[in-house]
Amino acid sequence: METRDYMKNYHYMTDAQRRAACRKKMARRRREVRRNVLILCGISLILLVVICSLIIGKFSSRAAESDGTYIKYYTQTELQYGQSLWDIASEYADSHYDSVADYIEEVTFINHIED
Repeated sequence: METRDYMKNYHYMTDAQRRAACRKKMARRRREVRRNVLILCGISLILLVVICSLIIGKFSSRAAESDGTYIKYYTQTELQYGQSLWDIASEYADSHYDSVADYIEEVTFINHIED
């Protein structure tokens, strides 16, 4: 409605009034453009966050869906007087072994222990 009033009265304005009306119109347009840019930046930022979270979620879900392989870490221990391989095996054997005997068998193989 303001535009129509502006156009209706345009021919009856002085040059100073026309320039003032033009400056007012340009200022309003700059505010609109600034507002639109801020809205666009906000939407872009939200989309960027969503896309990044989806990508990170995808990679973390792939890590959780591993093929069941695991890495063994070896540690060095010294047997104390009166301590046996059974004591060591009961302390270090985990769920990857069917029994403590399987763990002892692997330890004896790695350390070349025959008896």
